[in-house]
Amino acid sequence: MSHPAVHVLAGPDGHQGAYDSWGVVTIGADRWHVLDLCADHPLTEGPDLLRRLGDAPRHAYTSPAGAGLHIDPARRSVGWWLLGAQARAERAAADWTGWTVEFWEDRWSEHVRAAGGRFTPPAPDRAAALADVRGDALQYWAGPRDLRAAVVAAAPSALVGHAYLPPVTAAQAAAARGAVEAAYRAAGGR
Repeated sequence: MSHPAVHVLAGPDGHQGAYDSWGVVTIGADRWHVLDLCADHPLTEGPDLLRRLGDAPRHAYTSPAGAGLHIDPARRSVGWWLLGAQARAERAAADWTGWTVEFWEDRWSEHVRAAGGRFTPPAPDRAAALADVRGDALQYWAGPRDLRAAVVAAAPSALVGHAYLPPVTAAQAAAARGAVEAAYRAAGGR
């Protein structure tokens, strides 16, 4: 029987793509699935997830993922993690009545340990991560801005509240860019 609700994005061919849209589910000692995370974390399905994945394709997967779940049916335990935000995450254990549920936060290394080496994403590239954070911060502090003034100018007849961040002057933006560069160097960036 096929499962049309299972959206498999990475198969044995090692398909690459946006890691944050994939979730890795390991079950027991021998099952491994990669699921599309376009909706909720697979944890929210509760034990019904085991039935849904009963005859779903199994995968080899060595790329990063945005979330994961390890299910140990023999121990009736579940461990899960995610890198982003998930609605109802704090209530997810309620979907697994009678099971022990452990939230690993963003510690995907717990999944690697629990899965016995079946989920082995590449080691994080520290230099690339530092460069990404630096780039994002420099873009954010690229220059002066006043978001409220920009909204008022774009829609002069609109009622515009005051919940915007305070304006940033050119001097403040330059100082922030200097702080970003200093923090980047202090963290080992070149």
